[in-house]
Amino acid sequence: MSSQSNNPFLGKWETEIASPMGKFPVSVEFTFQDGQLVGNAKQGEDTFTFHPTVDGDTLKWSMKITKPMSISLNFVVSVDGDNMKGEAKAGFFVSSKLTGHRVSA
Repeated sequence: MSSQSNNPFLGKWETEIASPMGKFPVSVEFTFQDGQLVGNAKQGEDTFTFHPTVDGDTLKWSMKITKPMSISLNFVVSVDGDNMKGEAKAGFFVSSKLTGHRVSA
C-alpha cells in the first residue's frame, strides 16, 4: 500500500490514548513526503515525527517521548473509514487503547 491515492491512513486524526495514567489526546497527521509515508504527532506542546510502516490493513510505528517520562511508545492501529482504533504500548506497561477519528483528508 505505497500509493498515495489508496492509502486509508492519510489525513489529520484526533486520537485519544486511554492509559492507566489517564486519557491523553494526541493529534496525528499522515502525509506522503518524497514518496514515503510520514507521521507527525502532537501531544500538548510536544511534536514528534515518525516513519510508520503499513502491514496489510494495519499501521505500525514507534516514537520516543520524554514527558511525563522518557519512554518508547509502540503503536499498532487500523482504520475503518474515518475511524481509527488500536493500541499504544509504553515500555513495560500494559497496552493502552487508542481510538480516534479523521478530521480532514
